[in-house]
Amino acid sequence: MIFTNITRSSMYMQCCHREVPSGGSFIVPWFRVKDNRAVRCAMRNGDLAWQSMAGEPEVPGSPVLPTKAERAKQERRRKAAKKAAEVESRKRREAKMKADDEAVKANMARMGNFNVPQVKPRRKADAVAKREKPITREDVISDDKPKSLADIVRHNRAVKAFGGERQKESNNGGKEAK
Repeated sequence: MIFTNITRSSMYMQCCHREVPSGGSFIVPWFRVKDNRAVRCAMRNGDLAWQSMAGEPEVPGSPVLPTKAERAKQERRRKAAKKAAEVESRKRREAKMKADDEAVKANMARMGNFNVPQVKPRRKADAVAKREKPITREDVISDDKPKSLADIVRHNRAVKAFGGERQKESNNGGKEAK
């Protein structure tokens, strides 16, 4: 039997193990497909048209296949409709873009003038941390009255650096032990 796909889309037919495009045909013996549910369903839905071959039973109910002229006419009509839809879509898109541009222009006019400053070279950052003067023996606080927290920090550093020598002097009476 010669089956023809009369739908607009292709369909996979398991009985012939291939995808049949729209308008495409395939040949399968009737005794192999008479119990095939997919083929029978497609026949019942009008998705397939069929013609019996020599020696096969006549199966009634096949949709009439369009002639070559009718198919060409349908194809021209489909192409014209597609082209008209594209033109209409392009016109709508252009009209929307034009309306959006006008809305943006009106919005910018309401906002006023934007003076964007010119980009200038960046100047180098000033050093934030100032250099401390070196720690000396005078930084050790002897009268137990520091003036600031920085004085206390300097005192602690001076004690670490020079504190051992002062203790030796006070323990030995100013003389170093031999």
